[in-house]
Amino acid sequence: MGVDTIHGRQLFLTTLADSWDWADPMIDRFVLFTGADARSASDAQIASYAQASIASGCAYVCCWGPDCERVHDTFDLAAADQIVYSTWHSDESMADAMYFAAFLTYLDPDEVDGADVAVLFAVQPAWHAEARALLGNQDELVRQFVGDD
Repeated sequence: MGVDTIHGRQLFLTTLADSWDWADPMIDRFVLFTGADARSASDAQIASYAQASIASGCAYVCCWGPDCERVHDTFDLAAADQIVYSTWHSDESMADAMYFAAFLTYLDPDEVDGADVAVLFAVQPAWHAEARALLGNQDELVRQFVGDD
């Protein structure tokens, strides 16, 4: 589902199921924000999710939520010889991590095959409504980011 745009990039919000099944968004190249509690996910589930998202065009992943460092590390392993930028945001609010993904990421077309066209927010149901509200009100997203010290 397209939500809006930032810097000419489309924003999409989707629900990340507890099964960590990947739903291909059919986008050329994209930044992926993964908002999830990974503590109960198996290494195999996260690896499958990472491999499938990279195969679909993920060139930058921002991981947020409990155990997001493990998600980040799994993406690094899944990238193998491909360039996939990755960050984790374990000590930040979801709004801060979303702001980073939406406003501060960039895909250099000289380094990443394809265009910098979209940011996909894959968020588990517990945070989906909050993510939708923040993406629907970018002024509030910015206010929460700027308001944090």
